[in-house]
Amino acid sequence: MLKRISIFLSVLVLVSVAFTATAQEKVLLQYNPAPGTTVKYKMNIRGNTIVTAYQRAQRTNLETAMTIEQKVTGVDKDGNIDMATTIRKFDSSLID
Repeated sequence: MLKRISIFLSVLVLVSVAFTATAQEKVLLQYNPAPGTTVKYKMNIRGNTIVTAYQRAQRTNLETAMTIEQKVTGVDKDGNIDMATTIRKFDSSLID
């Protein structure tokens, strides 16, 4: 019984902290990379497309997987970033 009360009170405290945190001032999150910073990531996309030509529509379902590398090539005084993006691996296929 004591354990249940302590769990309930812990959840109550966490919920009250969450609500008070949203009432505070706004926070600005910034990403400040230096030139040469490189990020690699994988992206998986599933999508439906409809292409219409000469009054005919063709529906296509695609699945795409990519490995992408992005490198910061420059940053100006205002913090705007120039970036080079390279697709290292690309695979796309039709799905039913």
